[in-house]
Amino acid sequence: MVDITEIFLYLFLGTFSGILAGLFGIGGGIIIIPALFFTFGYLGFEQEIISHMVIGTSLGIIVFSSISSTYSHNRRKVVVWDLIKIVGPSIFIGLAL
Repeated sequence: MVDITEIFLYLFLGTFSGILAGLFGIGGGIIIIPALFFTFGYLGFEQEIISHMVIGTSLGIIVFSSISSTYSHNRRKVVVWDLIKIVGPSIFIGLAL
């Protein structure tokens, strides 16, 4: 069962990170990664898996953020899809290795 404290921590973390990112133009990861380490430790997760959980959580957030950003840029017609078609296969090959 999810505790109200846990929900509050995640909401505060996301809000704080978003405000700093908007005000100063810093990446959310500068705030999110250390804060997730602290939060997961505070919530009692095992020390051996916290780093894996933080990286997985961060990557999961990046996926949705990237999709949203691509959609927004595509609506403004500023994505050069012809270039993506050329570079894309190399990216997938590098990803697989």
